[in-house]
Amino acid sequence: MPRLRVGDTIENFFYENARGEKKLFFDFLTGPAILWFMRYVGCTACQVDLHDLEQLLPELQRRNIVTAVVLQSTPESIARQRPEGFPFEVICDPDRVLYRKFDIPCAKSRMTMLSVGLPKKLSRAKSLGLRHGEYEGSELQLPALFLINDEGKLLYTRYAKTLTDLPDIEDLPDMMRMLNKKKTPLTEPR
Repeated sequence: MPRLRVGDTIENFFYENARGEKKLFFDFLTGPAILWFMRYVGCTACQVDLHDLEQLLPELQRRNIVTAVVLQSTPESIARQRPEGFPFEVICDPDRVLYRKFDIPCAKSRMTMLSVGLPKKLSRAKSLGLRHGEYEGSELQLPALFLINDEGKLLYTRYAKTLTDLPDIEDLPDMMRMLNKKKTPLTEPR
């Protein structure tokens, strides 16, 4: 499948969540949504993003924005590394089926996935007491972020070129509000 573009309707798909439940994505899509593809639960940079997303969740819920994170982790791995779970939907994709389906690439090498923002993120991880966990999936997997309206139409797409090449997490509620208000998609920067 080619890369998703603004204006496309996301294809419905089955998935297994971190609790081991089998679900259909459109059943989850009860309002505007953030669909964030990360690497895996043990990834230090991802742990910072997961922490920040958890902190932002009350604001997202207040705005009726549903949130799902796709990880290359199994439900068992998440249970071991994060026994308290997450307060948002976690889609487990250890075989990278969805990453391939939505054409989310891997970096060509470790060097090409690094960015100037990574040292800052790793420093935050250290200050939060976060440490690298189990390795899973592809170490070269890049993230992607999709903002979707309640009908499955993509309002924003971002295929990251590095590990930190995504909008700042605190900007997500305002981006969703603006997109829903205008009903106008944003264009991915080139």
